[in-house]
Amino acid sequence: MLNIEDVKNEFKNIFNLYVKRRGADKLLEYLENNDFFTAPASARFHLSEEGGLCQHSINVYKRLVNVVKTEFGENYQNVYSDETLAVCGLLHDICKVNFYSVD
Repeated sequence: MLNIEDVKNEFKNIFNLYVKRRGADKLLEYLENNDFFTAPASARFHLSEEGGLCQHSINVYKRLVNVVKTEFGENYQNVYSDETLAVCGLLHDICKVNFYSVD
């Protein structure tokens, strides 16, 4: 079982560290005012539990960073900024906000 507060804090720490573009604060506020941090990632499959959507997003972010660093080495930031990796990884399933629920 996920510790939702720990998962939420990890997400917010990564988001706040790297996402600096205009409106980032409003987007984070939107996520907090909806079910992003408590929703499951899917109905029956990966992380279909409370907090699963947020945990899945962190997992995708970490995997993306790993793949990019493996592919491009220490100079990966010449190709993709840390902000780009955070936005793509953390927010790739933002369309699932208010979509799934835990039964």
